[in-house]
Amino acid sequence: MKLKLQKKPKTSDKSTCYNLVRDDLLLDKKQTFFIDFKPFEKSCFVTFHNPEFDNPPLESQFFIYQNGQEVFEFPEQFGMGNTTCWVDAVAFEDLNSDQLKDIIVIGKCGGKSSAYNENMVYLNTGKEFVTNADSNAEMMDFSKVSQIRDFVKKNPKMFIP
Repeated sequence: MKLKLQKKPKTSDKSTCYNLVRDDLLLDKKQTFFIDFKPFEKSCFVTFHNPEFDNPPLESQFFIYQNGQEVFEFPEQFGMGNTTCWVDAVAFEDLNSDQLKDIIVIGKCGGKSSAYNENMVYLNTGKEFVTNADSNAEMMDFSKVSQIRDFVKKNPKMFIP
């Protein structure tokens, strides 16, 4: 008789990320991702928004969840005001060559037809993600991850909070 080995279930994966809930907010699956890097291994980058606004998903907020619980709220989202803002794109990459993955968030604010950019870079310290609001304001004209990546790499000292 052969015994089948059962795989140990992951503590967090993409499907777990898609099942998260938050009071009075709706999960934005397009901007929710499984992540597995320091300091939040086997976690979820999760975006929620006001359920009254779905196209675009206004009043967006993003967090790190681990094992179904919020473990980190990103500081200074959308320049401290998210009432008309949403997450348009997210990238995870090492921007400052410290072997830690940082996060780029392409944010949009305003009406769908007259949106403006509210982009954010979050540097990974190995313990948390930090940002510099003044430096983020310098990236308002960018609408692509590649533009932000290039700007940060050319101006690394600007992003030290």
